[in-house]
Amino acid sequence: MFASVKSLFVCGALALATAAQNINIALPTAMTTVNPGDNITVQVEKGDSLTGSTEVGIAIALKSCSGYTGGCDVIDISEVLGTPMLISQWAPTYHSDQWYPYSNFTVTIPSTFQSGQAILSATHLSLVGAGPYPYTETVNQTITVA
Repeated sequence: MFASVKSLFVCGALALATAAQNINIALPTAMTTVNPGDNITVQVEKGDSLTGSTEVGIAIALKSCSGYTGGCDVIDISEVLGTPMLISQWAPTYHSDQWYPYSNFTVTIPSTFQSGQAILSATHLSLVGAGPYPYTETVNQTITVA
């Protein structure tokens, strides 16, 4: 009985540690309209955590939703990221204007990108804990390309 309670506690602690590593696309906001060829700022926030982690890298990509019955809602962005616009090391930092650490990245919307709704995604890899173990996550924001 004690072993199962201990196992449950360990699983819960690992789940909380992983959840604290989550990222968020703060900018651009959902449904922002951009034009092909535009330089845009993508602000990626990282939730604060008591568990130590080391960010390894980040990729920002854009996937057109045109041609998909059901639009962006039916696309599993973790399966197909689309056009990579940035692949970089990442070290989010605290700023006086935000609660969470973040980084701003400037990316260029491809000049030939198809108009309509698109999924802007950020995928990051971090090493979590003393072990450490690898953790990847992909988040997204739907935007409109004019």
